[in-house]
Amino acid sequence: MKMMETSPVIALITDFGLDDPFVGIMKGVISRLSPHARVIDINHSIPQGDIQRAAIQLWMSKPYFPVETTFLVVVDPGVGTDRKAILVEDSSYRYIGPNNGLFTYAFPQEYSAWELSNPAFHLPSGSTTFHGRDIFAPAAAYSANGVPGKEFGEEIHDLLHLPNPGLNAEHDRIHGEIIYSDRFGNLLTSIGKFTNTGGQHYHFVPWLP
Repeated sequence: MKMMETSPVIALITDFGLDDPFVGIMKGVISRLSPHARVIDINHSIPQGDIQRAAIQLWMSKPYFPVETTFLVVVDPGVGTDRKAILVEDSSYRYIGPNNGLFTYAFPQEYSAWELSNPAFHLPSGSTTFHGRDIFAPAAAYSANGVPGKEFGEEIHDLLHLPNPGLNAEHDRIHGEIIYSDRFGNLLTSIGKFTNTGGQHYHFVPWLP
C-alpha cells in the first residue's frame, strides 16, 4: 500500500466507553505519531467483550469509508494472553486489532496479515493490559503514514474467525437466528433474502457479509 497523498483516515471501534480516558489516550498517541491523520469514531459503546457485535458494526461501516482507511478495532477480552495483535490488509483497507475474530466479516477471501511484533512500532511503556495504547494505536498511526505491513512483523495465516450464524433451510421451512439489533429495533438475521427468478420461483440467498 503506497503512501497516501491526502490526509489518511483512521476509524475507531472499541468497547472502552467514554467514562474513562482510554479513547482519548489512543487518539493522543495517533495524533503524536501521525499528526495529519483524520480520526473518526464509529463506536466506543460496544458491550464489553462483544466481539461479534464489533465485527458486524465494522462490516456495516466499511463501505462508507474512503479507500485506504485504517480500521482500528479494539474489543479484546483476551488482552494479556498469548493471542496475537495483527494487521490485516486487503485490496482497499487495513484492519488493526487482536486476532480474535473481529475481522471475520470485513475482508474478502484475498488478504495479507502480519503480527504486530516489531517493537520499533510499539510504545516503550509495555503495559500488559492496554495494548490499545501501546501496540494498536501506534500501528494504526504508522500504517496511516504508509509503513508497509511486512515491517510490522512476521506474516501470519492463522486468523481466527467467528462461527457462521445458524441457518437451516429445508423444504418449506427456514430456521435462522437474529445476530444483531440496533437501538431502533431493526434486526439483522442470518436468513438473508429471496429473489424472484420469474413466475412463482424464488431463489434463496443466505446471509453473507
